[in-house]
Amino acid sequence: MRKNHPNAIGISLKIEGSELIYCANAYPVCTYSGLAHETSTKSWLDYSSYLDAATAGAFDLLQNIRLLDNLMKLGIEG
Repeated sequence: MRKNHPNAIGISLKIEGSELIYCANAYPVCTYSGLAHETSTKSWLDYSSYLDAATAGAFDLLQNIRLLDNLMKLGIEG
């Protein structure tokens, strides 16, 4: 919740600035969707029907959790 005044009770913190660092090219993609698996060359648009794509898993949101350690490394480096 954004407020333009301090909290009536408790501690109020003010953020003076933030930094955004682009790191998408630093490591392989760890979260993806639209493909049946990470190395698939066939997207959900290549199936003959939505049902076929869904059955093949092309609509699933997938994540390679083995790559998540890289996220921690980037956070620490930042």
